[in-house]
Amino acid sequence: MTRVTLEGVSKVYNDAQGTERAVDDLNMTIGDGQFAVIVGPSGCGKTTTLRMIAGLETVTEGTINIGDREVQDLAPAERNVAMVFQNYALYPSMTGRENMAYGLKHAGGMSKDERDEHVTEMAELLEITDILDDTPDEMSGGQKQRVALGRAIVREPDVFLLDEPLSNLDAKLRSEMRRELQRIHRDLDITTIYVTHDQKEAMTMSDRIAILNDGRLQQAASPEEAYTQPANRFVGEFLGSPSMNTVERSVDGETVSLFGQELGTIDSTGADGRVRNVVFGLRPEDIVVGESRDLSATASVTEVEYQGDGNFLFLSVENTDMTVRAPASVRPSPGDLVTAGIDRANVYLFDADSGEAISLKNQAVQ
Repeated sequence: MTRVTLEGVSKVYNDAQGTERAVDDLNMTIGDGQFAVIVGPSGCGKTTTLRMIAGLETVTEGTINIGDREVQDLAPAERNVAMVFQNYALYPSMTGRENMAYGLKHAGGMSKDERDEHVTEMAELLEITDILDDTPDEMSGGQKQRVALGRAIVREPDVFLLDEPLSNLDAKLRSEMRRELQRIHRDLDITTIYVTHDQKEAMTMSDRIAILNDGRLQQAASPEEAYTQPANRFVGEFLGSPSMNTVERSVDGETVSLFGQELGTIDSTGADGRVRNVVFGLRPEDIVVGESRDLSATASVTEVEYQGDGNFLFLSVENTDMTVRAPASVRPSPGDLVTAGIDRANVYLFDADSGEAISLKNQAVQ
């Protein structure tokens, strides 16, 4: 197992249109044998980060260590990493067996029988022994992806890198492949770094999640910590579906109130001695319809979306739009007035200017 460490890593592109800092001062550690996921919106720098680890992009500033070696100046072949791309990148004229053995053949050091043995073992792990003699045009999308995974893993790399490998698959197959990748990781125990824009994949697959935005790391933590204790407003809104509801309010002195009810007090941090504006974060699943809680308000139902195992309710509360994830038994009609309640412990609080999380005095806000 191998630890991967990035210290002050930046990537700057210069062209005729100017300078773009795609990754900015990234500090991150992926522990031995961890399954880490880098997630964020399109253009946030996640694929660039993965390519710098692989050696496919040069590092403008900073250092990358794989194990006890500093590798940012080494060629990709010297790093002992294996990468799987979004588009499979299989050789169309080769069989599955030949595709998987290609890297072993050109690395040298193995006889043909030894290569065949390695490929067969990996094919058994991936459950693709029956398609080893097929060419890519005879394979389904899921089979192609398994062959691509096998070609990477059969080399026994120190680090396994995956760049949105499931994005070309349909929803059902993506779900199956997520479980398959988790099983393979458990069996092989190889340090794995996985890039995706899909926060559901990130939350369900990872031991550690790193959320990027505009090239900067927003938070690196376990999925549970990132979801329940977001470092800032961006993380809070990015993780979760439907996304977190946000309500911006001004602050009277140190007291923060929501829907006319006092939530608590905060430390003064503004230049003039107080925080002028804060943002409340309310997760859709934490809002209860039809029952009073610590904080309650009357809401108007604007729309209802049936989800099978539940409903999404769209409410208007004091001219603020909110989304609620409700049980299937709670299904009001548009135009109905309902009570919407939430417990104080489930309210998140962020600074409106910096976006950073704020804590109430004597009580940590999530």
